[in-house]
Amino acid sequence: MSLNFKLLTLIVFTIALLVISPDSPAQTVDGDKLIKYGDHFLDKGNLDRALSCYKRALPLTSRHKVYLITQIGITYKKMDKPDLAFKHLNEALKLDPTFGKAYTARGDTYSDIYKYDKAVVDYTRAIKFRPTESVDILRKRALAKQAMGKSSEAVADLDQALAVFPKYYKKK
Repeated sequence: MSLNFKLLTLIVFTIALLVISPDSPAQTVDGDKLIKYGDHFLDKGNLDRALSCYKRALPLTSRHKVYLITQIGITYKKMDKPDLAFKHLNEALKLDPTFGKAYTARGDTYSDIYKYDKAVVDYTRAIKFRPTESVDILRKRALAKQAMGKSSEAVADLDQALAVFPKYYKKK
């Protein structure tokens, strides 16, 4: 490859990154795209960029407000900022008390700070509103109960998860 071709490729690649970057001030990105970017960055562990995308998307969309506030809370939880996580997760639940993902995330945050009794309460609520994800939530609740010394209740949750598993997941 010639040097000119390499240089041209580098320039085109750099311009493309600027155009598709959700942090580019010159770029107008709609709320849905910012949410997708935020979810991508959260999945990849790029928490600062995820947070930036979610916060930029918040004023651009009203359809996904509870989801966005929950995602901001989850991002803060992953950043080891439980106070900010609780602030956002509580706000999401105030807007929609049936949003199971926020209960799961708040339960995870309580577990992180060893408040297992509160985690169990939130996991129980999450199971009610997220039955298709109950296997994972039951596992989390069992771990919290085990940490509280309630081994027999933890085993009961795991038994329940095993009973629910075939209903929602097909063997591959």
